[in-house]
Amino acid sequence: MRSTCLIAAVLAFSVGGAAPAASTTAQVVTASGAPIGQFVGHGSGYAEDGSLRGTYAVVSPRGYVGDLLPDGRFAQQPALGYASADCSGRAYLEVSNLVGAQPPVPGLVFAFGEAGAVYSIKAGSRPLEITFASTHGLGNAACVQRGATVTAYPLDPHSGAETGFAERYAGPLAIRATAASAPGRATRLPAAPRAGTTMTPPGAKPLPLPPPTPECAVGCYQDNPGDGVCQSECLNSLCGFDGGDCSVEDTAAARALEAEQCAPTCAEVDRGDGFCDARCNSAACAFDDGDCQVP
Repeated sequence: MRSTCLIAAVLAFSVGGAAPAASTTAQVVTASGAPIGQFVGHGSGYAEDGSLRGTYAVVSPRGYVGDLLPDGRFAQQPALGYASADCSGRAYLEVSNLVGAQPPVPGLVFAFGEAGAVYSIKAGSRPLEITFASTHGLGNAACVQRGATVTAYPLDPHSGAETGFAERYAGPLAIRATAASAPGRATRLPAAPRAGTTMTPPGAKPLPLPPPTPECAVGCYQDNPGDGVCQSECLNSLCGFDGGDCSVEDTAAARALEAEQCAPTCAEVDRGDGFCDARCNSAACAFDDGDCQVP
């Protein structure tokens, strides 16, 4: 299962929106105005309940990258793997979960699980070949037996002294943009995913990105359906309802939900939120209730 954004980067996150122009600096700040780090783009990532939310890609003073949700939590990775058969011991993050990631990574911070535990990939880490005996997916309490050899990054518990990030921030967050010739101003962050572009910090050279793996729906890559793991991102008609990986009950519920939508994967909450969502950009969805330009 791959993340859409995070990462979905200087790592090679795919994020929406361009980095600020060279003449402008922008910081993400807490509700009280305390600076968190350099704002480098809008993106999308997962909340604890597995829903896809708008995120704000930030580079910490120590050069680590994190995607923050508007409420101040780190966005979550969709799945972690383990060498043990019971999802215990050291956790690993499969390289394929990092869209476009090139080893070594500059350093990544993210959360996982209902408790929102924060992990990091240390700057300069290189991935290892490891056999995942088990995996734990976001929003799924069960530990799934896997038995596959993959390329993955070893994870460490988050250390603020190492990464320059706190475990969580007081939201709602805001962007404070300061032009060279103008005083700073604070703007409430929008809270919706945006289309992806390559994110690089101002002044940094872009990282080379491999050819993208085609998606049948947002967050579901074409090699995910039928892989034996039920993934909510794939549980729709565009992806053949995850190729039969999900239970009969879950599939029936997904079919019923889709029957109520104006287009597959276009949720009511996505419409009219001020951002053009490609999945809702059709006449049947009133062109995202006016968020998209009518052709």
